Amino acid sequence: MFANKQRMTYKFAVLIVYLLPLQLAAETVCSDSGLREVPKIGDVLSGLLESPGGLIVNSGTIAPCYFVIADGIEFEIAVSRTSFAVIFVSTQSARFSTPEGVSVMTAVEELISQYGDFIHEERGWGKWIELPSGWNIFLTIEDGAGQSEERFIFKRK
Repeated sequence: MFANKQRMTYKFAVLIVYLLPLQLAAETVCSDSGLREVPKIGDVLSGLLESPGGLIVNSGTIAPCYFVIADGIEFEIAVSRTSFAVIFVSTQSARFSTPEGVSVMTAVEELISQYGDFIHEERGWGKWIELPSGWNIFLTIEDGAGQSEERFIFKRK
């Protein structure tokens, strides 16, 4: 029995290792939330249709996702499968700036010189810098074949 569990765990881990890069490389398909304001982390969204896609919000979670267009800027939001509470908000739009003035166009060197003490790394997800406002800027993504630059600004639970 125990050997079976080990084999199943190993097979599952191998499956994740091979499928995760495919998910990361694929275009995320999020449903229109119908909202025109960006919800806050923890806000409960009711009346949403089932999302056909998922958004990777950390190294171990793919959550249902929706998009919001607020002030002409597209945001992706991810919600908990059980409570429909917002657990992740992100944007790749160069039109969005954090209260610190950081955007996806801000040079990595500038980010590191100003916020280098706040770099975080999550194995299987990537590296990001935590900003004083609570926003984060994602720097790199691990895709199984190394790291590639993938810039977005996000908040998460």
